[in-house]
Amino acid sequence: MSVNLRLLWLTARYAPGRGGMAVSCDRAVHALRRRGAWIDLVHLSRAATQASYAPRENGSERVLPAGDEAPHELAALWPQLEAHSTRTGGGWTHVVAFLIDRGAKVDVVDVLGKSPLDVALNRVGGRTAPNAEAVAALLRNANGTTVN
Repeated sequence: MSVNLRLLWLTARYAPGRGGMAVSCDRAVHALRRRGAWIDLVHLSRAATQASYAPRENGSERVLPAGDEAPHELAALWPQLEAHSTRTGGGWTHVVAFLIDRGAKVDVVDVLGKSPLDVALNRVGGRTAPNAEAVAALLRNANGTTVN
């Protein structure tokens, strides 16, 4: 059976890392690729000292050095996501809408006191993120605040 999926797979646990989660993640990615899914995998690795990229059959694998705090890891990842989004002709508003529609909380804050709305409107690498205003509007509407 063949599937017609294109996925961006974000993980902090992946081979050659040790442990059940790394092994399970590796197996799931390979099983989906064998069935025809295209997976662009991003591994946020604590062991990596530099970023790397490798094309794979039915996708790619990118390894990024990861720190101890997820907000910083995601901020470092955003330019990579922007490049991926531009190449595939999409934006991230559909991902945010999907998550909100399925009950994602938008009124949470990270350890630095930043909400998803704060993060959406932050500049990364000196630039505004793609679709930042559209994502902000979705987050404001989901949180019951007025869209400016």
